[in-house]
Amino acid sequence: MKRRYQIEGMTCDGCRGHVEEALFNVAGVADVAVDLKNAEATVESQFEVPP
Repeated sequence: MKRRYQIEGMTCDGCRGHVEEALFNVAGVADVAVDLKNAEATVESQFEVPP
């Protein structure tokens, strides 16, 4: 399952990296792509990740 999430408060690549790391630590998450410019994360997982 692939889903996009809006992320508020990211201002730099460091923030982006922290968000990616946090999402990768969620059980069932297989892939994460965080877009700083569009302030969103695309998460591919085995089941839905709650916001």
